[in-house]
Amino acid sequence: MEISNLALNLIIILMPGIISTLIVQALTVKRNWDSFKFSIYTLLFSGASYLFLQILYLAFFWFQNSNNKLYNPYYLNIWSKFSEDNKQIPFNEVIYASLIGIVAGFTSTLFIQKKLINKIANKLGISYKFGEESLFYEFLEQKDVKCIYSEI
Repeated sequence: MEISNLALNLIIILMPGIISTLIVQALTVKRNWDSFKFSIYTLLFSGASYLFLQILYLAFFWFQNSNNKLYNPYYLNIWSKFSEDNKQIPFNEVIYASLIGIVAGFTSTLFIQKKLINKIANKLGISYKFGEESLFYEFLEQKDVKCIYSEI
């Protein structure tokens, strides 16, 4: 089986999202993921990683050249990869974005496992949902519950 050049480039470019998605999938208590959900998470995490890296680069060059009136921002080369086919993949940007992707994966896992999004929504009155697990699992996670008895 031969992998085309486009497919290989796409896999390399999406590496930050793949790493993040694998971390979230391995560390959360979720059911099996289908390929659509895995693909969506990969795209979102990749885009967020490159966007955060772009913001870091712009902030770094802005602080570095804050005394200079001629501010010439640096944009990632990965953005131009989508418009030019023969351009080389900037591997340093992929590596930096992958490091950001690792942090994003662990942070997202923390948000999911601690149900921070649900807690924030409950405080704001947007939603009163506890999470996606069963009620039995919710009781097991409570610190003040000593024993659960069920008659079946």
